[in-house]
Amino acid sequence: MARLYTHELRPPGVSSRVPVDKVGYDVIARIGRLRAKSKQTNVIRRKVSIMIVTMDGNRVTGSMPENGTLEALIERTGATLGPHRMLVAVRLNGKLLDEAGLDSTLKNTLSDSDQVDLESGSRQEVAVGALRGVADNLRDAGDTVGDVSQQLNNGQIDDAMKQIAAFIGLWQTTRTAIVQCCTVLSRDLTREHVDGQPISDRFGELATRLTELRDAMQTRDFVLVSDLLFYEMPTLCGEWSDMLRQLADVIERDEE
Repeated sequence: MARLYTHELRPPGVSSRVPVDKVGYDVIARIGRLRAKSKQTNVIRRKVSIMIVTMDGNRVTGSMPENGTLEALIERTGATLGPHRMLVAVRLNGKLLDEAGLDSTLKNTLSDSDQVDLESGSRQEVAVGALRGVADNLRDAGDTVGDVSQQLNNGQIDDAMKQIAAFIGLWQTTRTAIVQCCTVLSRDLTREHVDGQPISDRFGELATRLTELRDAMQTRDFVLVSDLLFYEMPTLCGEWSDMLRQLADVIERDEE
């Protein structure tokens, strides 16, 4: 059975800092990068045996860091970005590195035959895109969570539990995305008001609703679980989806 850590759903704010992973490979970069306007251009093609480094398609000049690792290169190059931009993607020899690929490659020493292409993004665009992406995910979950209720009613307990675990994971992702948006923007988004209510209050309400779902699961009260999924959770998903969209609109307007 999925473990539901409702204590992790407290209002995040800037004080509950979750460090943004290297190069923006975190929840918001994975979600937001797909929505931010792409700054990619054609990569520079190698003609000589000297390592090529590009940023948003433009050649980066200068000497390599002393230890010559990908991590050192990223840190040095990323430090040249202005305060409103962040690194969101790394390509090594034409291959886009996902989170696992980046983790396994950071400490590797680069050679003259390597090419590193970096992509940056506006912090505002990444945050806005991430919030809208999570809003879409919540809206989709609200449209389908009632089907899980039907699975429970049909006795498909194992299948339903897998779907509930994914549903709970979505709420953890939602919180993480908001925390990281706070960090990326250096702004406590939980103080923002949507529909006259601070977002921090919404986290308290969310924890109460999910605690009720957790308790029903732990006591194997599948009738109550089914009712919560069918009657309560679609509305909850819709409310949060609308709130995150409005929050994204606020950030977009404020940063113009």
